[in-house]
Amino acid sequence: MDLFSGAVTSLMSALGLSAASGLNAYISLLTLGISHRMGWVALTTPYDWLGNEYVLLGIAVIGLIDLIGDKIPAVDHALHTVGIFIAPVAGAILFAGQSGAATNIHPVILLAAGCLVGGAVQWTRTAVRPVVTATTAGVGNPVVSAGEDLVASFLAMLAIFAPIAAGVFALILLCVLGWMLLRVWHFFRGRSPQQPLPRTDEPTNYSLSADRLPAFRNHRPPDPV
Repeated sequence: MDLFSGAVTSLMSALGLSAASGLNAYISLLTLGISHRMGWVALTTPYDWLGNEYVLLGIAVIGLIDLIGDKIPAVDHALHTVGIFIAPVAGAILFAGQSGAATNIHPVILLAAGCLVGGAVQWTRTAVRPVVTATTAGVGNPVVSAGEDLVASFLAMLAIFAPIAAGVFALILLCVLGWMLLRVWHFFRGRSPQQPLPRTDEPTNYSLSADRLPAFRNHRPPDPV
């Protein structure tokens, strides 16, 4: 029973971290790496490199650049394009690194699960941002970006200190993002130009041919009796 509860706890923590990576991969990686160095979690080989001080410094520098750039319209779209590839990789590392030691699940399955979760959040985030830009003329981008960073930080910390709550929060987040993605689809579908009505060249039943037109003009109704 203890082994089962430990596996569930690790999986829920991994789910929270991988979902947070879709919002901000660097915050999630830093949180897990620092937690490993502080002894709050134990990462096993080959994921213990994440606690190396030089690795953490590199992630922090790149994360700072991303943190600032994501608040600038146009730059944020370029960063999101790069994030389409980074977030799934980070999600895979976080999911497998956090849950691999406590479960008997094959590492490939864990990597695939983290890749899907992190990628799904990032792809939805990338799809939603153009709508924010279009509806707020770019003014809402920094606000949305700051909110994403706060949620990522909260969820990553929750995954370390309250794993079950983090897993539940991540599931709710995935449902909300799925709903938002559906709304985005309807938004762009509504903005698409309407299709013109089909044309028809069939003559109507009331048309008169040229050879019958004179006879029609000379025709007089009969005199009343």
